[in-house]
Amino acid sequence: ERRVSRIEELSRLLASEEEFTQQKLSDQTGVILDVDSLQVFSLNPTGQFLVDCLRQGVATERDLVESLVAEFDVGDDVARTDVEAFLGELEACLIDGRAKKG
Repeated sequence: ERRVSRIEELSRLLASEEEFTQQKLSDQTGVILDVDSLQVFSLNPTGQFLVDCLRQGVATERDLVESLVAEFDVGDDVARTDVEAFLGELEACLIDGRAKKG
């Protein structure tokens, strides 16, 4: 499944401090800095939570949805939509942007 491999790649990139620096802020938001391009990706609290899940090894989109439902007390459909949108944006920033650069 394409999404699983993308999630694995996102997890690997987020764990690589040589490529990206990620900082959680006191208001539960966060930022990711692409060390090579110096581009900054801003995270709202939901995005920061999902990044934490990815860095902790959550490996499937379904697991991300279930984690979001449990943490934020939102419905399954809302969580699925949020996860899909977030993964798309994160992929565009961290993976697709690097592919275009390279």
